[in-house]
Amino acid sequence: MISKEVVVRSEVGFDGGIRGGDLVGKTLFGLAPVLAVEPRWYYNIIQREVNGKESKNNSANFLAIGIEYHPDWFVIGNSNDLSVAEQISVIPKWGIRRAIANSSFNYELGLGIGKRYYTVLKEWETAADLHVRIGYSF
Repeated sequence: MISKEVVVRSEVGFDGGIRGGDLVGKTLFGLAPVLAVEPRWYYNIIQREVNGKESKNNSANFLAIGIEYHPDWFVIGNSNDLSVAEQISVIPKWGIRRAIANSSFNYELGLGIGKRYYTVLKEWETAADLHVRIGYSF
């Protein structure tokens, strides 16, 4: 936390994917590593406190810039020949985060449109990000 309104989130994890109907009729699925950093501005958190609304664990609306790196290191899946194109995405987002019933559980919704760069192809494309999360704050 940089301030009450500005936070930098970071994640190391896996993104999943599924693809059906390849040439042999097999559905493919895999998990690939992802590294992410996301500065956020909770633009109405102070106003929520002033109005007596819940602001625990950043229960507020936010603007963010999601930056993700998908390296071509490995893929865990149901086929040995799965790979991921190395890519970097930069996506401005709007979102909402709220505590569930005044507990440490929370939900979050976010939406954004930005750009993704494929390092091997050396080309940009438009990318969308829609996330729905349920979490717990320790």
